[in-house]
Amino acid sequence: MAKEINPDSRCTCGSGKKYKNCHGAAAAVSGTAKKIPKAYIGAAALALILAGIVFYKTQSKPAKTQVWSEEHGHYHDAP
Repeated sequence: MAKEINPDSRCTCGSGKKYKNCHGAAAAVSGTAKKIPKAYIGAAALALILAGIVFYKTQSKPAKTQVWSEEHGHYHDAP
């Protein structure tokens, strides 16, 4: 089993820096952060935009022969 390194101790590379500010910082980033390719982010954004456009365009709009009924809270055919 690997020995735990105290982040506040001096780095083993001999730079004189603390381990957490030298090789420990790189180890922390590479172990926990995963990069998502920008193409996936762009594709997801484009898909959301297109879905919003489709949703907006497919919403039912009242026909010109319909009137709003305050009593019922929806459109009715015009008399």
